[in-house]
Amino acid sequence: MNAKLFRSLVKRILQFTYRPFAIWYTQKDRWFKRSGLQIRVPSGVFHPGLFFSSILLADFISKQRLKGLNFLELGCGSAYISLVAAKHGANVSASDINPRAVAAATKNSKINLLPISVYESDLFSNIPAQLFDMIVINPPYYRRDPKNMAERAWFAGENLEYFKRLFKEIPTFVEPESKVYMCASEDVDLDSIQTLAPNYKIQFKLMLKKKILFEENYVYQLIISF
Repeated sequence: MNAKLFRSLVKRILQFTYRPFAIWYTQKDRWFKRSGLQIRVPSGVFHPGLFFSSILLADFISKQRLKGLNFLELGCGSAYISLVAAKHGANVSASDINPRAVAAATKNSKINLLPISVYESDLFSNIPAQLFDMIVINPPYYRRDPKNMAERAWFAGENLEYFKRLFKEIPTFVEPESKVYMCASEDVDLDSIQTLAPNYKIQFKLMLKKKILFEENYVYQLIISF
């Protein structure tokens, strides 16, 4: 069996084993401990420890200069990445469309004694007008209309409506020197997402590529033309 076929087989097995386990596991409130943080993850909120994207993005931004930066995590879930940034000295705002995630982020801020401003917001709709030095995004990637609030962490709409709005709205909240980072994996429809971006004067720049359990994972910088 060649390497490509073996990798494909392993991924298929994981789809039918790990993902059902993850869905079962997240039906109850859980704790996630990493980077010296204690994160309470309620049911219905994206768990940063069960999937690779949050840890990859958190590790990446922890190596950047964060002290004093005006920082936003868009779609924060339980706020793990936001709290990593706050721990490294950033002035952090965090947002999520899911009220359960907003409540969890607020509680986790208090648990870890790291102040962050948390907003319940559909993308930028309820975030006060301001310019951020850094924005990080672990977005929903898959083509499907979400059926409930929990699915909004996974599905970007049948026609990638999430990304159309993201690319349209984000330039208002950054300036030319700002950094915008987004994570992805090879399982998502990156070609379609990257094809949309130039319509909004945005380009993708690969910053990090890492294989985790037979799956390539990426961190991109979004380069915005003003």
